[in-house]
Amino acid sequence: MGVAIKNVRAYTKPNAGTRALGSVRNTKTVSLAVVRSTAISAGGARCPDINLNSIRSEKANIKLTGQILTLKAVAALPEDGLEVSGSTAEGNSDAESPAWTWLWMGGYLMGKSTMKGTNITTDKPHTITVAGHLVEPISPNTIDVTARLPAEELPSYQFDWGRLGA
Repeated sequence: MGVAIKNVRAYTKPNAGTRALGSVRNTKTVSLAVVRSTAISAGGARCPDINLNSIRSEKANIKLTGQILTLKAVAALPEDGLEVSGSTAEGNSDAESPAWTWLWMGGYLMGKSTMKGTNITTDKPHTITVAGHLVEPISPNTIDVTARLPAEELPSYQFDWGRLGA
């Protein structure tokens, strides 16, 4: 299964594990990132969840820490109900181009990390912290990706949940 970032529904009580849209700045570039929260803090103290109105308040001093999801742009299918976007996934204007949707295949933006005291490097998900008022919690739809991607791009961990029994 993949996650389509479309028709998102807002959470009423974000907690660890919540997916959210957040602004991220790298030098002179500002981007919109989809993150999976690993921690939420209010005034420096960790909390298990937070009221949505509080997270939107700049005065509440809420911070969300999370890992950046890697997304794949794919042409939308008719059942997605999306209108033609007028641009390609690469941003080129094209009146004949299809609408696009984003899929998350379970991956995170990774970086190299060196273990202390050794020369051993490992891949580790990037973790960022974003001010709560710059975050919008989302609840994306879960969809079957088999009709959207070539077989070689399908995740190896895809399961047929209907065949798992007690």
